[in-house]
Formats: sequence, structure tokens, C-alpha cells
Amino acid sequence: MRGSAAPAIFLWLAAQTDPLVLRARWVIDVESGHAIENGSVAVDGYRVQAQAPATARVIDLGNLTLLPGLIDAHVHLMLAGEPEANARATLLAGFTTVQDLGAVGYRNLELSSIGLSRADTIRTATLNAARAVGLEDQVGTLRPGAFADVIGVDGNPLSDLDAIGRVKFDMKAGRIFLAP
Repeated sequence: MRGSAAPAIFLWLAAQTDPLVLRARWVIDVESGHAIENGSVAVDGYRVQAQAPATARVIDLGNLTLLPGLIDAHVHLMLAGEPEANARATLLAGFTTVQDLGAVGYRNLELSSIGLSRADTIRTATLNAARAVGLEDQVGTLRPGAFADVIGVDGNPLSDLDAIGRVKFDMKAGRIFLAP
């Protein structure tokens, strides 16, 4: 699904109405595989922007690390339990984009055990997963124009991959669902 229109799945989400700047100790650039120290992400509506207006509200997330929301291309939200509760639990775990089929745990993130670098492992769950489902211009990155799907984790996953499991901030399409 390509183009500038929001996919229908995002219609139930109300984006933040005011421009925001998310500041954090680190911002992971999944394309380069590097961390930007004392970085920020500008958000206006449900998209990441190149820069925010001077009037943007700043949210200081302290020592968290920001990275694109994770993508799981194989989940079963409808099988066990209440679908809405399953979707919310998935979102709060840092997965901002899913394909409803079925997955258990953090299987994509276990790829580091077969020799992938931490940066490549993170790319597998973000940018590469977006490419696999044809959404690389929409999700999986924090570049301007992408959906404002952002997670903040406790620690830097480029040095401690387990930090991915410590989600403390979660934004989907510009709407904050979890804040420290």
C-alpha cells in the first residue's frame, strides 16, 4: 500500500493535533545503523517531519532511545482472547504495524543469535519488514514523511538488544499510547 493517504487501518487513531518534538538520549537511524546522541524526532499530525515549527510542544523522554515502531508481519489478533485487547497489548509491546496471521514473542529479534549484527537485527523488525509488506515509504523508519510510529526503549538496542523489550514510550500515527 503506497502513496500519501493513510491506510484505512489508521482511521480509528486520532493523531496529535499540535506539532511535537520528541527528544531522547538516543535516536536510532535504522537506515545507517547508527545512533544519534541527544536526538529528536519532529511529528506533525500522523507523520514524521524534517523539522517542527518553533511553536511545537517538546516532550523530553530523558534517557530513552527512540526508534521506528516494530513490525510483525505474522500475528493472530483474532484467535485467542479479545481482538482489541490483543491489539492493544501488541501495540504497547512496541509493534506499531502488524499483519494479522500469527507469531509468538519476539521471533524477529532472535535473529541476532544466528550472527546478524544488532543494527541488522533491528532493521529486520523495522525497515526490512516494511519492505517485505510493501510499506517501506510509510513505516519502518523515522525519515520525514513516514508515519509517526515511534517507540522509546530503556537502553540503547545497538549495545543491548534486550532494550527492545523495555518499551517505555509508544506512538502510533502521531498518537501517544504509552508515556513514561
